Order: sequence, then structure tokens, then C-alpha cells
Amino acid sequence: MTIEEKKTYLNSYIEQKQTLQRMQEEHNRLFLSRTSIGVNMDSGPRARNHSGLEVYAAKRDTLERAIIKQKIRCLDALEDIFCNIEQLTDPDPAKAEQYKIVLTYKHIEGLRMGELAQALNCTRQHASRLYRDALECFAVHVQTIRQGGDSSRT
Repeated sequence: MTIEEKKTYLNSYIEQKQTLQRMQEEHNRLFLSRTSIGVNMDSGPRARNHSGLEVYAAKRDTLERAIIKQKIRCLDALEDIFCNIEQLTDPDPAKAEQYKIVLTYKHIEGLRMGELAQALNCTRQHASRLYRDALECFAVHVQTIRQGGDSSRT
């Protein structure tokens, strides 16, 4: 597996998480746009833009189900990547632990290189070297992420 393939694999959790955040933001926008109900004296309550509440409820339910599926994909990606990071080995056990920390901060916590250097209390250049070395030692042992969003848990 090349370094770029390793980065793509490791970044998959962050990408899944960003997709989930976008979906949740859309859900919040949809909810806020429909929570204001007006009253018309000759009929019952209506949504602000006069579309049926049933249609709104169905769309909201569909979006909520999609959000749940996305949460499962996030958890699957997190579990798979975390397990692979934990299996990282190096002849020097102290370095292996440091590499695990670097990959966890970078690809699970989502820290940028400057933030990573600060968290490790080292220079940005040294953090970059540690990251490069960690990627070289990293190997994907088990790949359980379901491609195309399929999941056995749904």
C-alpha cells in the first residue's frame, strides 16, 4: 500500500464525520424552517409556506434515517482505523507508541500539522518527520469498512 493510499484510508473517518455534520446541519435547517406554525381562522394550523405537514414529516423522517446510517458508517470507519492504528509495530516499542499517537491525533482527532506539533510539544518539522515515519510503519491489517455505505448493522 502506498503512502497516498494509506492517507486516503486514514482520512476516511474524517470524511465520514464531515458528511455526518453536513447532514445534521441540513436537518437543523429543515427543522427550523418548519417549526413556525401560523393559524388561519377558517382552517387549522398550517406550516409557514402552506405545504402539508405530512410531506414535511416524511422528508424529515427520511433524513433522520439517513443520519443514523451515516453515524453507523462513521463508527465503522473509526473502529476499523483505530484497530489498525493499534496494530502498528516498530522494533522500538516507544516509537511505535509515538507513531500511534501521531496517527490518532492526525486522522481521528483531525489535528493539523501545527496543532499536532503543539500537542506533541515539538517543532512542526519534527512532527512532520514523525508523521512520515508513522505512515511508513502503518499497515492495514483488516479492512472492515463497507464500500458504498453498506453495513451489516443496518
